Order: sequence, then structure tokens, then C-alpha cells
Amino acid sequence: MATKTGLGITRSQLEAGRKKVAGLLKAATLEDLYHKIPPEIAALLGAGSVRFFRRDPLTDELYTRNRNGGRARETPLSSDPSSVVGYAAMTRKTSFAWKRDPTLDVKLYVVAVPVLSGGEVSGVLELTHGTKDTVIDEERLKIFNELVLLVGKRLQEILEGTVRATPYDYLIESGAMTSDSLRKAREMAAKEGRSVEHILLTRCGIDKVALGRSLAEHFEVPFSPTPSDRPVAPDLIRKFSPEFLRTHAVLPIGWKGDQVE
Repeated sequence: MATKTGLGITRSQLEAGRKKVAGLLKAATLEDLYHKIPPEIAALLGAGSVRFFRRDPLTDELYTRNRNGGRARETPLSSDPSSVVGYAAMTRKTSFAWKRDPTLDVKLYVVAVPVLSGGEVSGVLELTHGTKDTVIDEERLKIFNELVLLVGKRLQEILEGTVRATPYDYLIESGAMTSDSLRKAREMAAKEGRSVEHILLTRCGIDKVALGRSLAEHFEVPFSPTPSDRPVAPDLIRKFSPEFLRTHAVLPIGWKGDQVE
């Protein structure tokens, strides 16, 4: 009779589960890291849930995506001690916390492990234990950490090979708009002689920060959600005419070597 592990499955079943997750990760997309991989990890470890949070390098916030009908909605968290996920990202260390389920009046143990890619924190995987009022055991924690390393490796591969095909890919992936609504916005912009960005902001209800993030990801440039917080060199501004700045919608803020930033 096969000996069972602390997870309630045999060693061969555990190894098969590991291989399945590793195999899925080899071809996983960024969306798979949100929606496909976490349920597989949760099933293998007998967890109540597993969630992937990606760190936004522009704002340092962490985002997970939840399916709501046919649309994906983002849930943001700050990289600070207000949550176990934020604390793990901030400290770059595995973090633990108790979470009370108000509907069942039970406590559930939560583990958050930072996902590293290229030596930087690119996200966090959060595991909520499936057994109430119980600390996660060492065997589950060890396997979870091993799988987090694989997720980090795959995430690095995805990020290294990802260049946004259009300036609006982020808006579609985040559920802010659909491909069809983008097509209509482009048609409207062409008909009225306006920029697509103008139509998105004034007719489609797209948030300015979301649009900025989308453009920044495509053009691979930094983006500040609150430009007023950035110091601006007055002598640099005077080197450009107001017409040039308005036409190109840019605000030079300083020098980076011999180049304007």
C-alpha cells in the first residue's frame, strides 16, 4: 500500500501534480498566471484558494485579476504592511497572517510568498489554507515555495518577451474596454479628426491613469500617475516652445546624462 504524504495523497500523486503544474507553466501566458495556474496549485496543496498578484513597476501597487462574468476586473493592493501580500512584497520575505471568515466565523491561515524575476519582486502568490484554525504544515509550505520559484521563472520569460502590440492592449486585458469598443473608438476618432486617446477619455469613460499605464507599457517609458509630484526644471522647460509641448503632449522634467527625460 502506497504511503500517503501530509497532503493526504501518495508520493506518486504528489509528483504527478508537480509535473502537471510545471508542464502548464512552460507555456503559460500572463493571464494563465492569474486564472489557470493558481487553481491547479490550490488543488495540489488542498488549499482554500491561491491568488497571483503582479507588481506594477510604475506605481508599486499589486494587482490580481478576478473573473466577473466574461470580464476580468483588477483588485489592487499597496506594497505596505496593511495586507500580508503587501508586506511580502515590501519585505521580499514569506509572510504569514490569520484571516477571519465572517460568514463562517472561522480563522484561516494565509501565506504570501514574493515572486522574484530577474532578482526583483514582480509579484506575490497568496495561499489561503483549506483547513480552518490550522497553521499550514511544513510540507505544504515547502512545495508551495518550490512552485513559486517556477512561477517566477515563467514570469521572467513572459516579461522578457513581451512588448505590447498596440498602445491599448493593457486596457483590453484589464477589462477596461473590449476589442469591439476600441474598434469603434478608432472609427470615431478617424471620423471626427480627433486622437484615439481623446475619444477614449471623453466618450468611452477610460480613466486617465489607466490610459497612461497602457501607453507607457507599449512605448516602454516611465509613467507618473501624478505628474505634479515630479520636480520640473524651469530652465529646461524654457528650451521648448509651448506649441511644441502641446503638439507632442510631453513634459520634460530633467536631464538624464546628456538626454532629456
